[in-house]
Amino acid sequence: MRAFGAEMVTGERAVGAPVADERLVAYAVDIAGEVALSGVIDRRERPWVRWLQVWQRRGCTWAFAGAAQDLVGSDVLAARIDTGKPRLVRKDAGSLLLQSGRWPWSGRYGCWQTFRASGDLTEVVIEDRPLRHVEVHWHGRVVVGWLAQQRVTRIGPGFGLSAGPSRSRPIVTGVAGTGGRITPEG
Repeated sequence: MRAFGAEMVTGERAVGAPVADERLVAYAVDIAGEVALSGVIDRRERPWVRWLQVWQRRGCTWAFAGAAQDLVGSDVLAARIDTGKPRLVRKDAGSLLLQSGRWPWSGRYGCWQTFRASGDLTEVVIEDRPLRHVEVHWHGRVVVGWLAQQRVTRIGPGFGLSAGPSRSRPIVTGVAGTGGRITPEG
């Protein structure tokens, strides 16, 4: 599973429509500087499992940092919904502590948000540094990743407690085939 996700991040395996007997399906990928996400659907048993793998850049290579999984139905690989009107809907989100550092405020999180696109959305623009464009694939689901600093809550003079990732997240907009911009719902 890790090797499959690593091939997605390095560009050796592209996201595409699944073949009938294919057990692992390349679902979604996003590379955001020093963090990358690869989404893999495992179709070995029912219900299927969606793995979202988090990768951290270490020099010239990508190191596996962790993964999240959830059970999904076969509709996850269904073709994009054509509502006639472009829509971009926020779905689930998550984060994973990549490194805590010596002090709580020095740690970083790999964060992600998933979206469901319908209509003729062709890409999602992430207003981060640098500006990124993520393709909307045939199934209409998009994964967007970013790095966030730890949020520290003060509990006394000179003492702090890590309270998860900072609340900052990049601004995401969808781009329709006609060139119009769509803001996410939800």
